[in-house]
Amino acid sequence: MKTMTRLGSLFSGVLFLVAGNSRFLSSAGVKLSQMGVDNLLIGLLNASFFTGAALSAVLAHRIISRIGHIRSFGVFGAVFAIGALAHGMTESLWLWGLLRLLLGFCYYSLLMVAESWLSERSEHHNRSRILSYYNIVYYAAFSLGILLLGLGLNADRIFTLSAMLVMAAMVPIGMTRLPEPSLPPRQRISIPRVFDIVPLALVSSLLAGVMVNGFFTMASVFILQQGLAVKQVSSFLFAAMIGGFLIQWQMTRISDSTGRR
Repeated sequence: MKTMTRLGSLFSGVLFLVAGNSRFLSSAGVKLSQMGVDNLLIGLLNASFFTGAALSAVLAHRIISRIGHIRSFGVFGAVFAIGALAHGMTESLWLWGLLRLLLGFCYYSLLMVAESWLSERSEHHNRSRILSYYNIVYYAAFSLGILLLGLGLNADRIFTLSAMLVMAAMVPIGMTRLPEPSLPPRQRISIPRVFDIVPLALVSSLLAGVMVNGFFTMASVFILQQGLAVKQVSSFLFAAMIGGFLIQWQMTRISDSTGRR
């Protein structure tokens, strides 16, 4: 509990950030399906979000190293909010693809800021426990965003609410008294080098990303095709989040006591 209090501003920022993104991510597939967009095209549009995430892994650390964690969080949060609101101004799928790439870049850059900050504030004996608190907040926030899907808001309000939640995430981070991590030197990203250091973690992350992101971006489309309503989409995704939520604490205890493998 002391850890949660000490890192409260970071966890609060993550709460609003993930709730805003999950609200947008779960609603976008519903909106595209209701527009009659082909499933393959929906998949490609969703993939553009994660293309932005991959670009974030390569480029975002350069921005963070240059201007610091707090200002980086503000910049990425502001651009995310602009991108989310811009969805309500057009139904061009080409522009939606570009906007989703931008959102993916900003969202994972924001997570990079938060997660690197948490990693810097943790030690070997409590690192998994801190990450479990982080994941509990993450899953709770994602579940909240999914439950909001059941409100049946129109597209404009969906994008506005998502932008508001992400902008709210910038408040506790901007006002935090938690010391910023020291700025790391910029380094080139080398996948072969990462694989040489942690091969199991890299391969596991790749496989988990394919399964989890594929599930959460396309599950809403699948449920709607079964003739169910948007509220059933919300309930289905919420149940999946509860499963992820319940396993966190036990897995981190095992990880801290027996090793990461």
